[in-house]
Amino acid sequence: MVLTPRKPGQPPFTLVKVTPTPEGKLLKEIKWLNAAQHSRLKNACLKVDDLYATSDIFLVVKDNFHSLCELLRVVSKHHPAPDTKLARRPILREVVNTASSFRMFLDHLDSEGKSKLGKAIADELKQAQSREYDASLSYRLCYQLRNHATHKGFPSLEVNIRSSMEGDFKIASASHYGSGSFTSVLVSINRDELLRDKKKLNAKVYNELKNLEEKIELIEHFRNAVEALERIHSLYVQKRDIALQSELQLLDESISDESLAEREFVTLFDQPKPVGKKRKKKFSLSFTNYPMDALRKFRKA
Repeated sequence: MVLTPRKPGQPPFTLVKVTPTPEGKLLKEIKWLNAAQHSRLKNACLKVDDLYATSDIFLVVKDNFHSLCELLRVVSKHHPAPDTKLARRPILREVVNTASSFRMFLDHLDSEGKSKLGKAIADELKQAQSREYDASLSYRLCYQLRNHATHKGFPSLEVNIRSSMEGDFKIASASHYGSGSFTSVLVSINRDELLRDKKKLNAKVYNELKNLEEKIELIEHFRNAVEALERIHSLYVQKRDIALQSELQLLDESISDESLAEREFVTLFDQPKPVGKKRKKKFSLSFTNYPMDALRKFRKA
């Protein structure tokens, strides 16, 4: 089935269920909408998408950290060990991605929280961040890494491969790491490089860094920091879902008679006027997809 072209005098907006099939997409018209109905539904879709975008960024943080851990796992099992430059560069990329997305999530949370959820909820989220900052050295370190990378570049990264057949570490300044059976990879940054950026450090972080080893192993700090972000994000999700009750209720009611399979989705089509000289076969068309993940979660609640 294809969309029915709008007839003269008919409302310009259509609510449509889309079912993907091996042959293409099957469209089922649910109802025609007037301009006011379309506007309400479209605004509801956009608000849900806006507030879910913060959760998408949090998932980027988790994905980046997972990619880093997976890369280290692959390198640890590589035999013989890869060339230093080949091993270090992708690891550095994933480390920078993880540290950058950590701060990106917090920045987005601050800017979007106040503008989309209001000052009271934004203050609650700020307090949650402050609690994690006060409680976790790993959180403070990752927060500082993003600042340092912005103003000074990322600190020197060192990759160490531990062999189960050797008691020492093989440092990534060598082209190869020997013939052992590699079991773990340690990634560290230089503490003194962070300390040289004293003007950007508060007194608490500066004193903590001074008491750390010269080479700061990153992976456990990243793991702890991501867990802290998980707690902050959980609070955000609670507040977000409460704030979106009326929008999701409106979207759900608009398709109350429709059951939706896992891969099916709903979209708003806008067919303002036929275009082209003949004004018969060509149509201007725009669409807004319903936020299906949020809507399915709402229906299950």
